[in-house]
Amino acid sequence: MKHWFSFACILLVTLSLCSCSLLPFEDTSDMDLTQEEIDSVQDTTPAAISTPQKRNIKTISIYTVDTVNEELMPISVPLYDNEVTPAFITDEVINNLEDTIKVTELTVERRQIFVTLDSQYAPVKNCSKKYETLVLDCLANSLLDNLSYVDDVIFRCDTGAYHSANYEFDENEVYRSK
Repeated sequence: MKHWFSFACILLVTLSLCSCSLLPFEDTSDMDLTQEEIDSVQDTTPAAISTPQKRNIKTISIYTVDTVNEELMPISVPLYDNEVTPAFITDEVINNLEDTIKVTELTVERRQIFVTLDSQYAPVKNCSKKYETLVLDCLANSLLDNLSYVDDVIFRCDTGAYHSANYEFDENEVYRSK
């Protein structure tokens, strides 16, 4: 019985090896390439892909509040369209503060900028005097540092003159000057 099993295994191995050699194969003798065809393939190798140059992104410096140390902290923000506007500066300052702050109007007249804040949000409402001062300083310093055509910052509320639990300014009272 062992001999028949061994014989059957040897027969299977022999048949499988012989059957592979009996398969027709593709004749590649007519596929000789000319030197010109070889050179053309070598010439079509892809050239190095040029990567776009890194743009030097300009930045401006604005202020935010370091809530741990309760002090102003300068930070740099990217300036993509190279146009520094009062709206861009105030948006960047507000985006980098923790509280919701809404500026309803920005007006520049005779080298003064009037910043009108929504009285339902910080810093006008629900802020300590220290935090309110820091937020107003962030806005004022950021505007004065980045706008050459502005010398004074005046804060107002949407209801008129700036009034909060901590401060009362006249309608045209200058908060900060250069």
